[in-house]
Amino acid sequence: MINIAIADVSQESKNTLKHFLEKFNNICIIGESDNESELLKIVNIYKPDIVFIEIELGESNGIEVAKKINVVSPLTNIIFKKNILRMLLMSMHMTIC
Repeated sequence: MINIAIADVSQESKNTLKHFLEKFNNICIIGESDNESELLKIVNIYKPDIVFIEIELGESNGIEVAKKINVVSPLTNIIFKKNILRMLLMSMHMTIC
């Protein structure tokens, strides 16, 4: 079983990723978070195999959070993600206005 944690400020983005991952029988989503402190608690307790982390995690920088994850759980693989749709909508709004 592959244990996964998801960190993203967008609930919609977390739900989309969870929906995709739940199609695989060997994946278990052990936790989800929308902030650094909650994510670090999940990682410290469960030591997930993989963490999907949004580059912009609220007030935190996802890359800096990943460095902290590496300290408490060096075997955890980190996959950075970016909410491209949000960026696209923001750029469209900026262009239109």
